[in-house]
Amino acid sequence: MALNLPGSSSPFVLDTSVLRLLIDQRQQKEHPNGVARVSSVIAEHGICLAELTYYELRRGLEHLSLQKHKLKDVALGFGLLGTAEILPFTGRDRWDLAASRWAQLRQAGITLGENDFIILLTAMWHGRRLLTRDGQLVSNLGAAGPEYSNAVEFLALEPAGSAGPT
Repeated sequence: MALNLPGSSSPFVLDTSVLRLLIDQRQQKEHPNGVARVSSVIAEHGICLAELTYYELRRGLEHLSLQKHKLKDVALGFGLLGTAEILPFTGRDRWDLAASRWAQLRQAGITLGENDFIILLTAMWHGRRLLTRDGQLVSNLGAAGPEYSNAVEFLALEPAGSAGPT
């Protein structure tokens, strides 16, 4: 399904949960190892987002801005979004594919959130992997088979001060 287009060399499309890790100062303090991993990916490849992820993040930042809440986080978030490569998911062929894939997964008893599913398909369409913190999504995709499970990578987080895996 991959249609490798010129542009970013990033092998990853960052999920909303991953980029929020860099935007939210509280999360940065709680998960410094996760921040370091994401920062490393961005330093090497830049920020690559599905257009739906861009929308999810932008709407959240706009809401915080209107509330005059977490303004440092808002400024950082807008700055990061301004540097992002945005991957589209448009056109009849892609939406036909999405509908077909959704029906196949549903028939197999696998349910994914609508936004998660479209973000995943955007990554797959562009020959990238989705980097996410959503363990339930990763688990559901594991049950969907290797075409899906190989298209996602879980960003495990350890709390600050944790010794990490042994």
